[in-house]
Amino acid sequence: MGLCKALKKRSSKSLISFFSLFLLSVAQAEAAPTIGTITVNTNPVAQYNKFELTFPITTWATNLYDPAQIDVHAVFTGPTGTQYTINGFPYQDYIRSGNTGGQNLTPNGGIVWKVRFSPPTAGNWSYVLTAIDTGGTSTAPSASFQVSPSTKHGFLQVSKNDPHYFNYTDGTAFFPIGENMAWPDNNKNNNTYVYDAFLTKLAAQGGNAVRLWMSSWCFRVEWSDTGLGNYGNRQNQAWCLDYVMDKLDSLGMVANLA
Repeated sequence: MGLCKALKKRSSKSLISFFSLFLLSVAQAEAAPTIGTITVNTNPVAQYNKFELTFPITTWATNLYDPAQIDVHAVFTGPTGTQYTINGFPYQDYIRSGNTGGQNLTPNGGIVWKVRFSPPTAGNWSYVLTAIDTGGTSTAPSASFQVSPSTKHGFLQVSKNDPHYFNYTDGTAFFPIGENMAWPDNNKNNNTYVYDAFLTKLAAQGGNAVRLWMSSWCFRVEWSDTGLGNYGNRQNQAWCLDYVMDKLDSLGMVANLA
């Protein structure tokens, strides 16, 4: 009888341990996403310039590009109370090497998330970052940043006075002077060194605009080889487009993405 009681007691403990582990695994599987340390590219940031949040997220989502699996966004609140909701996106950084004859991109770290925002007014801004997946919702503590006045004219738009022309937010006229720079060539694909050379020369001659074609072999993020809604193997091309857009901005130029 003593042996039977001991075995029954041991079986009960094992059963309790099993259910404890089971409940723990269920709780872990249902855990909300975790937002890691948030870094900003600059604070203060000039009006109309890029304010960027970078952060890791731990999530159960298997496709980071599917908003039904994971949705990341930030709500920015301006000094007058105006709010803007901006979506986040997965980002892979790269280190480039090479020259105009050929470019190599080496992944720099793993996938992180970014939110980018261009504040339209100067003053004190705040933001709240939220991540939602099948496990629940996580919200990072609200944070603030300062926006200083800018010498930029604002966002480029079709003129409200005459739709045949363009102007900026403050009404300053914009006359595009440029050319088609769809891609470097079929052999160099999305070589950003070529764009360094092309754009610098065009800007020196008074150019302020280019046309970039979202071709499958250059900048296009979605194509037949990606699978609809999953763009992990096109992060390198997204990085190249990012690089070229930053180069254009540094030269005071704009692009038409065709």
